[in-house]
Amino acid sequence: MGKKEVELNSELPVEKAIEYLESILTGLKKGKVFVQQGDEVVELTPDKTVEIEVEAEQKKHKEKVTFKLCWAREKEEEAEEIEKEETFRITSVKPEMAGEK
Repeated sequence: MGKKEVELNSELPVEKAIEYLESILTGLKKGKVFVQQGDEVVELTPDKTVEIEVEAEQKKHKEKVTFKLCWAREKEEEAEEIEKEETFRITSVKPEMAGEK
């Protein structure tokens, strides 16, 4: 099977970004994610185990968060426990840090 790819790199209202992210979440829960641009459609079938990369960056005049999900097609091996998972969180409330009040 050849490579299929669609890509979006655009500035848009946060509500539209939320809509895209919610569609991805719904698709992940259902086991199928379809991404379309014009006549091109990429059908993704997530495995039970995914690799996730999250990067958050803050500069003087710009902030960004980058998410990347990857999985092997028809991968059947068990997920490995990663120590970082226990201390990694994404929240909408500022977390309290040890020694901070």
